[in-house]
Amino acid sequence: MLNRLPVLIFFVLIGSLGIAETFEVKMLNRGVSGTMVFEPSFLKVNVGDIIKFKSTDKGHNVESIKGMLPKKVKKFKSKISDDFVFTVPEQGLYGIKCTPHYRMGQCYSVFRQTALSHT
Repeated sequence: MLNRLPVLIFFVLIGSLGIAETFEVKMLNRGVSGTMVFEPSFLKVNVGDIIKFKSTDKGHNVESIKGMLPKKVKKFKSKISDDFVFTVPEQGLYGIKCTPHYRMGQCYSVFRQTALSHT
């Protein structure tokens, strides 16, 4: 039994850490909510979660909006028509836009909540 104790402790500790979720966000010319959109239009995530922005329709990108990131998070910008993967580093509101279509209203919000729940 003593030989199994370290293994049991390892799995209990790993299980209590939680597992990051991966979310996919499509960059679209036309979607359910209109033209030049991100779908889904909003996410609630936890630190460590991964957001995959898919350039489903060409001509889109993702860029952080100045003044709409948590203080310690560095700004980011993807290339046009490229997919982009973003790992949420800390809690707060993240403002994200599509640079070419921002004036047409193509922006996105990600909220890192304090509770460990994806509701």
